[in-house]
Amino acid sequence: MTAFYAGAALLSACALLFILPTLLRGERARRGPAARAVANLAVLRDQLRELDADLAAGTIDAAGYA
Repeated sequence: MTAFYAGAALLSACALLFILPTLLRGERARRGPAARAVANLAVLRDQLRELDADLAAGTIDAAGYA
């Protein structure tokens, strides 16, 4: 009976070695490059809005905007 428990524990540990890294990696890694590209695009659009606002307010000139 002890051999059965030892074998079951060993097999369970082997199964966890395959499952746990994926579960512990986190949401950010699971989203992949597509989500990263969307986030980068959102940042760039926000920066462009800020530049437009600075140009309209006169904080920067056309050369600085370009």
